[in-house]
Amino acid sequence: MKAEEKKQVFEKVYQDFKDPIYRTCCIYLSSEADRQDLFQEILTKVWNALEGLRSMGALKTWIYRISNNTALQYVISQKKKEHNQVDHELIPLIDSHEHDLDKKIRQEKTIEDLYQQINKLPAFDRSLISMILEELSMREIAEITGLHEGNVRVKVHRVKKKLKVMLEENNGY
Repeated sequence: MKAEEKKQVFEKVYQDFKDPIYRTCCIYLSSEADRQDLFQEILTKVWNALEGLRSMGALKTWIYRISNNTALQYVISQKKKEHNQVDHELIPLIDSHEHDLDKKIRQEKTIEDLYQQINKLPAFDRSLISMILEELSMREIAEITGLHEGNVRVKVHRVKKKLKVMLEENNGY
């Protein structure tokens, strides 16, 4: 792949997948600084691996595989370094209307609570939930994880059930 072609493909990947990649970072990490570090690490791995991409048709699966594998590796390395300290700060919100601000704060808190509970799940369960939140099909998840589609359905059902219990216990939902 020529340098200019590689740059164009990367720009397309970035535009199409920056939000899902960032959401994957949110699934695995609580700290915004760590999320940004992981985001950059994923993009670096995507850039370095672009020449091995065989077809644009498999791009979505390929990006999710890189994102999830990199996130898992990052979390493992962080646990070794920091014993998994969690930053519970919420992103400050700015809004001119108090009612809208209250609504946004509740929504952000709910989303952050969800991310915090997901962060407590075992690594593979986090990976499954991140793919579900990105609306990947069971077939796509099976391709990424190497599991049979029926096995993926069972595992996803169990993880959702576990996550629901965790949210109810910790937040009174």
